[in-house]
Amino acid sequence: NIPSSSMKPTLLIGDFLFVSKFSYGYSKHSFPFSPPLFTGRTSERGPERGDVVVFKLPSDGRTDFIKRVIGLP
Repeated sequence: NIPSSSMKPTLLIGDFLFVSKFSYGYSKHSFPFSPPLFTGRTSERGPERGDVVVFKLPSDGRTDFIKRVIGLP
């Protein structure tokens, strides 16, 4: 659930999300216990400005971070 007001007005404190882990395609991390069938991602679609993304930091694999994409390379 949303723990803070940083995503207001789109998401409010206490809101719950349904998340698709495959919006940007499958990767080797999608199937951690299978043999490496491919490299990279199966979809060319990447994040776009305004998308809401959920991720874990490599240094903290337990906490879900929910952020809005603002800048792109």
